[in-house]
Amino acid sequence: MRLVPFEAAHLERFEPGPFDRQVLDPPYVGVLRRDWPGHAVSAEHDDRILGIAGATMRDGCVFPWMALSDEMRRSFPVLLTRL
Repeated sequence: MRLVPFEAAHLERFEPGPFDRQVLDPPYVGVLRRDWPGHAVSAEHDDRILGIAGATMRDGCVFPWMALSDEMRRSFPVLLTRL
């Protein structure tokens, strides 16, 4: 597992879990493609993207976000806790 800068092409290799699939509807995916390359990180393993995460700041508060695959949740719980 390695963390790499997010690129729009990572969305083609990402298989989100059921909850995250609902969150990643077309308008949000468009924002990810346009605004987040280089400003988020992707968790990459065996040439697959298992998760994407970032943080945004509004009114002096930081709001973290992430989208995860089921494999990331099942196989890397300690890594997720530490992140």
